[in-house]
Amino acid sequence: MSLARNILTRTVLSAIWPVLSLAGSGPLLGAAPEPQPPAVAPPASQPPACQLRIEGRGIERLVLADENQKPTEFAKPGETVSLPAGRYFVREVELTGGFQCYCWLGDDDDWITLPASPPPVVKVGAPLTPQIQVERSGRLLKLDFQLVDAAGRGYSPKDEDAVAPPKFTILKNGQTIGSGSFEYG
Repeated sequence: MSLARNILTRTVLSAIWPVLSLAGSGPLLGAAPEPQPPAVAPPASQPPACQLRIEGRGIERLVLADENQKPTEFAKPGETVSLPAGRYFVREVELTGGFQCYCWLGDDDDWITLPASPPPVVKVGAPLTPQIQVERSGRLLKLDFQLVDAAGRGYSPKDEDAVAPPKFTILKNGQTIGSGSFEYG
């Protein structure tokens, strides 16, 4: 409230200043007031913005982190995003349909360096590809299921109860010999 009153007072005083300054060292009536220095210091020079191309679809939210782990969030990013020069990795991705990906630390291959010419491309989001790993232990088979993007990042549903787990069927010579469903986690 006092800040608004202070701003209003300054605005009114600066508007009537030429009228009040009839004598002395102030400007004459009708003369333009002398330029005042800005009340707020100009922002420190920012590094130039660089472009990062995004290759993928269905991205609701994208979070990139820099070398200091400082996150930069983009809601529904387009085909490119602007960032200051530096090194970044994909920290979080949320997709339409309720799937998400979290990467807490970037491996050496995951870092994106800006600026670069041509602008670097980050592959993230849809389409997701199902990936199954099979391990055999005697007569038992262990099946691991994961949805991955083009860069190999794993995605899981935000709400595991709302999404039916994927099902599988094992065939031998066209005959079903086993079936079941995967559990998330």
